[in-house]
Amino acid sequence: MEKILLKTIHVCVGYIFAANLIFRIILGFIGTHEKKIEMLFILDRVRGKGIGKLLLQHALDHLKINSVDVNEQNPLAVGFYEHMGFSISSRSPLDDMGKPFPILHMTYQNA
Repeated sequence: MEKILLKTIHVCVGYIFAANLIFRIILGFIGTHEKKIEMLFILDRVRGKGIGKLLLQHALDHLKINSVDVNEQNPLAVGFYEHMGFSISSRSPLDDMGKPFPILHMTYQNA
């Protein structure tokens, strides 16, 4: 795998970016607030290459992240977080906007 640069910037939400140094593109990023993952996005063409794992592991190790909310209708995301040590702690039938998109509240078990 080519060299990946992790860059952390903090605004009101912390962001960590994974970038390819050769092609100068952002491969993905994770956004956190306090000890919760608010978002994790990976460029489609690099999914399955370990970028999400790299970003999440960095957040676990350095930001002490311990929770994430995942749309129940996204089994790939649920499986990814379970593989990384998270488990479902509770479920909400509605999302934050009150829409009928069930949310799984997941907690990191290796904390």
